[in-house]
Amino acid sequence: MSEGKIVAVTDGATGWLIFSNPERLNAVSYEMWRAIPERVAEFVGDPAIRVVVLRGEGDKAFACPRRSPYWVIVRERQRGS
Repeated sequence: MSEGKIVAVTDGATGWLIFSNPERLNAVSYEMWRAIPERVAEFVGDPAIRVVVLRGEGDKAFACPRRSPYWVIVRERQRGS
């Protein structure tokens, strides 16, 4: 099963941060969550980037962090279960 990925794309002065896990409505896995700072750092280090746009892969969902099994475990631990 794919855990999805975070894709960073540059288009002129625009950086695109793409949540790519369309099979799961772009559910954000732990690996994806951990990759975000690295991808953002790529944009920060590029003086040509003026704006960063976040989007989800596909046409059904932007991102759905609560559908990820990782977030279910975190939520249960916070509840004390």
